[in-house]
Amino acid sequence: VKRTGDNYGNVLKERFCDRGIKLLAALPEPYDELISAAQLSAQEISSISLKEFRHFHAFKDDMNRIAGQLKVVEERMEELRKLYASSRQKKLNEVASLASSVRDRQAQLMRLDAELQEIEKAIPFIKEALESDERKLSEASNRISSLEAEAREAASSLESERSIIKQRIGTELGSIDRLMKKLRHESPKKYALLHEYIANPGNAFIADESLEIRTILEDLRQKARKDDPERYEKAAELLRNIDFFDSLREQYKGLTNKISSIRESKSQELQPLEKEKNHLSRSVEEKHTEISQLLEKRAAKAAEKEKLAQLIATEKALLAGRLQELMQREVKLV
Repeated sequence: VKRTGDNYGNVLKERFCDRGIKLLAALPEPYDELISAAQLSAQEISSISLKEFRHFHAFKDDMNRIAGQLKVVEERMEELRKLYASSRQKKLNEVASLASSVRDRQAQLMRLDAELQEIEKAIPFIKEALESDERKLSEASNRISSLEAEAREAASSLESERSIIKQRIGTELGSIDRLMKKLRHESPKKYALLHEYIANPGNAFIADESLEIRTILEDLRQKARKDDPERYEKAAELLRNIDFFDSLREQYKGLTNKISSIRESKSQELQPLEKEKNHLSRSVEEKHTEISQLLEKRAAKAAEKEKLAQLIATEKALLAGRLQELMQREVKLV
């Protein structure tokens, strides 16, 4: 192995040699590929960089021999290319390549057919499952609507009765509205609930657990006796009937508890149905999406199959032509 005192030059020389060996070792066997690859390899080996040119001065004689040999290779490859272009071997290679391509495409066509068949089987199966889920979803929705209607109906009469109680209390206590406003004006901070009784006496009484209204009525009765005797009678009447109104409030609270109990009971019945409905809704949506994706996939596979069939027909026609040229007789491919 020839070397020089320039270590870097030796490194470049080794790289140049390795590159050439690898290029030549990688040449393919088919003639058409071999010719093209050999010509490209010779050109690449000949194309040294300016850096390599400077350091290869010590190997000038060897590089000249390599250049001469590469020139001979290029000339022989060009001659081979021209001979091969009109040779029977090229035609045979083309026939073999076309036949191989047709076989590969036919195998691919069979795979596409199998995939399309699987899609065609899957679509009705998923549609059947979708219809089943939609029926169940409709049943669950109807059951939920029925239970909600039952709850509204059961609570409706109780709510009406409760509303009547609150309205009666509100009407009775509202009859002394002017007296309560006057009391608030005179003693605005004396009673915590006086403002609520003026704004909405029915709600205020329902919320008045400590019956502050009793003390308010006592105060009003004393003032009314001095300022407005007629009003005194109404305040006194309300004070006498305060226990009756308190019993009405207990009825109101009992009705409220019954309404809450009805709603809670129906809510417990509705929970599993709502859960089932949500699950079925998701399942229906997923199946719609899956069917849509399968239809898109089927269309894409069908288009791919049609394109592939056209390519096969084109290549088979070309293959038949090449065979006809070689055999000098009519050829039909099936």
